[in-house]
Amino acid sequence: MIEGVGSGGFIFPQVFCQSKDYVTKKLQDGAIDHADFSSWSFADNFFSYLLSKKFIEFIDETYPSPRKKTEVPIWFLICCQISMRLALKNSYSSLPAILLNSGPILLKIGFNVSSKDIGFNNKNKKERKTYVDDSTVLKFFKDSEANNIRNWYNIDLQYWFRREKYFDDKGIYVLDQTHCVVPDNENYKDAVRMPVDEHGQLYKKLDTLTPEQRKALKYHPCYALSFIMHASHTKDYFHIAGYSWGAGNIDELPQGKKLIDDFNKHSNGKMKLLIVDRGYLSGEFITYIKSEYGTDVLVPLKSSMAQYQDAIELSKFSGTTWEETIVVDNSRDDEIFTKYRACIIDKICVWDQCNVPIHMIVIDVQEVDSNTGEIKSSHYWVLATTKKYRSAISAMNNYKLRVSIEERNRQIKNFWHISRFSSPQKNLVESQVCFT
Repeated sequence: MIEGVGSGGFIFPQVFCQSKDYVTKKLQDGAIDHADFSSWSFADNFFSYLLSKKFIEFIDETYPSPRKKTEVPIWFLICCQISMRLALKNSYSSLPAILLNSGPILLKIGFNVSSKDIGFNNKNKKERKTYVDDSTVLKFFKDSEANNIRNWYNIDLQYWFRREKYFDDKGIYVLDQTHCVVPDNENYKDAVRMPVDEHGQLYKKLDTLTPEQRKALKYHPCYALSFIMHASHTKDYFHIAGYSWGAGNIDELPQGKKLIDDFNKHSNGKMKLLIVDRGYLSGEFITYIKSEYGTDVLVPLKSSMAQYQDAIELSKFSGTTWEETIVVDNSRDDEIFTKYRACIIDKICVWDQCNVPIHMIVIDVQEVDSNTGEIKSSHYWVLATTKKYRSAISAMNNYKLRVSIEERNRQIKNFWHISRFSSPQKNLVESQVCFT
């Protein structure tokens, strides 16, 4: 590939950046005949960042195009998807308005692409307002195979994130599954009715309900979305390092295992700690992750498990070393603070098919009156891990990263509208999930 020239022979956009000193000097030197003032929008800054990091060139070269002949630059079609996501629009018919209002700077420079009067391929004979028809973008992604899109994100695109140092050395990742509800439409081929509410949350304590109570629950058609989220040790960013999209009734264990395998195809050894919820309580799964990839696992136990009670009882023995930390919630009106007491119980036999050593972290959560020191309430929770922690509080703080993923799920589903599809067509569904 010629430098600066992408698929189909189209030239890549140039990088524009803010430089007040440079402009001031050029004005003083008389090198500028005309100047126009404009502010930078979020879209301007975001695309400027992508351009500066050679992201445009990367996606143009690696995206699995369904076209034998490139008549519209692949990078531009993908930028249309990104623009739609930034504008919180899922319908391709909204694309013309987005392109015409894409940010002051992007609009002025026209992304340095072909004339808006003729488009990219000189085939359009009528006057046009945008560089590409929305139907052209829709057809391109409709023809892109769903599995190819997913593999591109999970494997190829992660090379770029790794190159840009998005994966830090701490290697902390969270694996989770959530459900995305879709309209009751038979054309959503893989959607399955599941016991979830309209937000995709599984109904709680299903195993305690009678058959009549279960029958009264409203089941919603949905898909299952699993993803690996990388959490930086500084907690200043989260990165989706891989995802899987499938039928609503697919179990999180096989879906999660495939994700871990795909991740290690490009980043073997990068994942040091995998944090999961109770749905991944499987001795076989934990053994596989630890033995195959050397990745430690951190998972909470169910209160109904015998090992949960055993760990709590063992923690009460004399000689147990407890660590303490206090958290004050300034938003509360009362004078109550939360005290966490945590200890480590080494190497407990947990469950069948678990062939790696397991350590327990017992955490005693106390609500304490700051005036009297009286404990108002207290409850336990127990974590199981293959990692030999030196500090129980450190293990507890690691697991709190998994709790934060619930907010990410809400944002993806309720703010970014990942499942508000404009079409039930499989490839278009996959495209929206991928670029969201």
